[in-house]
Order: sequence, then structure tokens, then C-alpha cells
Amino acid sequence: MDTSIVYLIAGGITLILLFFIARLALRWIIRLFLIGIILVLALGGAAWWWFSNPTAQRENKPRPAATR
Repeated sequence: MDTSIVYLIAGGITLILLFFIARLALRWIIRLFLIGIILVLALGGAAWWWFSNPTAQRENKPRPAATR
């Protein structure tokens, strides 16, 4: 066998392996991105729920008397 044929076969196999590794990595990146979006939405929703109703906290306290 000629060395150039061996190099071409090895290069082709390497390209195929790199393609499959890149595909797998892209799938994991998309999964992590979606998990990150879900976490940000959950934390934002929890923060909105926690801080959205300040009037309910004020209703329990008596109003201060007006001073002149």
C-alpha cells in the first residue's frame, strides 16, 4: 500500500470521528442551554412571586399617625 492511501484512510476516519463527537457535544450544549433557561425562568418566577405583593405585608402593620 502506498503511504498516501493510508493517510487518506486515517484522515477520513478521523473526520468521521470528529463529526460524531461534534454532534454529541452539540446535543449536550443544547440540553444544558435548555436546563439553564428553565432554571432562570424558575428563579425569576420565584423572585417575582416573593416580591410581587408588598401590600399584603403592609396591611398587617398599622399606619403611622400623621404629624404636622
